[in-house]
Amino acid sequence: MSLNRRMKRILFSALNFFLPIILGLMLGYLLRILLDYYQYAQASSAPIAQPKQTPFDVSFSIRAIAMV
Repeated sequence: MSLNRRMKRILFSALNFFLPIILGLMLGYLLRILLDYYQYAQASSAPIAQPKQTPFDVSFSIRAIAMV
């Protein structure tokens, strides 16, 4: 079964239109998955930071308690 020239032209133009869109979406989805995995790996390996109280924080909390 051979397609005539017009049908081949229509099929190739449709392929040339949709293929980059599909490949771009697939690539974007793959990059999103890799980025999420990278952020998850960074977050799970990082030590939990303990907040340090500065003298300003201490004086601010004392003033806040004194206001109440």
